Amino acid sequence: MISRTQIKTMGKAQLMELIHGVGRQAAREIINVIIAENRKVPLLEAKKKKMVLAHEVKKVLDYFGFEITD
Repeated sequence: MISRTQIKTMGKAQLMELIHGVGRQAAREIINVIIAENRKVPLLEAKKKKMVLAHEVKKVLDYFGFEITD
C-alpha cells in the first residue's frame, strides 16, 4: 500500500524505487507508454523524459495493482 502523500511529480528513478518488486524492464516500458499516451508524444520522445507527473504516477501504480491509502 502506498500513501497518498507519496504520490507527486517525481523522477523515473524515484518511481522505480516506489514500485520496488516489479521487474525493471516491465516497469520502464509501462512508464514510457503512459507518458506517451498522456502527453500525446511518440514513445521515443517519452523515453527521453525524466519526470513523471503525479497523475501519471497514479496510473502506473494502478496498472501494477498498488493500493493507495489516505
